[in-house]
Amino acid sequence: MTASLRHAIAASDVAHDPSGRAAYRAPSTQDLELDEVEVQKGLSQLGKGLQFLHESAKLVHGNLTPDAVLINAKGDWKLSGFGQSRYLFDPQGGAPARWEFLAFDPDSPPSCQRDYDYVAPEYALDESPPAPSNDMYSLGCLLHAIHTHTGPPFSNRHSLPKLRTNLEEGLALVSSQWRRLPADVQEVLGSLVTRYPNRRLTARQFLESRYFEGLLVGTLRFLERDSFAAKSSEAQASFLKGLVSVRSPL
Repeated sequence: MTASLRHAIAASDVAHDPSGRAAYRAPSTQDLELDEVEVQKGLSQLGKGLQFLHESAKLVHGNLTPDAVLINAKGDWKLSGFGQSRYLFDPQGGAPARWEFLAFDPDSPPSCQRDYDYVAPEYALDESPPAPSNDMYSLGCLLHAIHTHTGPPFSNRHSLPKLRTNLEEGLALVSSQWRRLPADVQEVLGSLVTRYPNRRLTARQFLESRYFEGLLVGTLRFLERDSFAAKSSEAQASFLKGLVSVRSPL
């Protein structure tokens, strides 16, 4: 592992700020600046990780933040930081998971606690039990931080009252920060950074969204080992022949 996503976002934020002062630059982050294809590839990998957690492992990550995403030397994005993960159902009795009070302990390291800037509205406002939709809101916050270069939608400073106020009064204004973003980015953000979980994309729907329809990222996803190996030999041959006609823009 070479860095966390937080370091990569910080490097990219500096690159997008004319003054060069936008954010903390971690040591040796000059090669970490994120381009469009790297972001789409990485988010696709996160989507697959979340789909596995939600559908197969029956887990909610519970604290999906830039620090919980690690980037290796090949540019792959890996989920980590499972200290706040919760089963959707009790492994012993099968009862649904219960809501737990969201409290910040100033005597414990922030890395060991939930980051209020990425907590889903229903968990903070409605006392809803853990659900996959919680992680999808957090994923939307990651997209927001990456594409707007302004961080997550809100800075709550470990304050539960501030978190609740922002989620109750500020979510309707968040979309005003997306106006200069491409339409496909705005579309997926609008389906993740929402007040109500039933309006959010699932991990599977996120992976099928228009956000991943670009030629370059589609090619990378097709060539991933598991995906490519699952294709028939005819499909593999047809795809590779088609690459000959693809030309990179000058």
